[in-house]
Amino acid sequence: MGSEIDRWIEQLKNCETLKESEVKLLCEKALEILVEEGNVQRVDAPVTICESATSIICRIACAASFLDV
Repeated sequence: MGSEIDRWIEQLKNCETLKESEVKLLCEKALEILVEEGNVQRVDAPVTICESATSIICRIACAASFLDV
């Protein structure tokens, strides 16, 4: 899975889109990482997020690249 994530991160860095299934897997991996963080809290839906989904995905990809995920 690590090489798939690397490929997805490269796609995002190149402003290329991912398949819905790839986004879902990437989000699941991000969740695995984030639940271990002390400064992240779980929030039940519905929640209003004041940021575009694209921006969030790009930030996750950027963070993942620093973490060598």
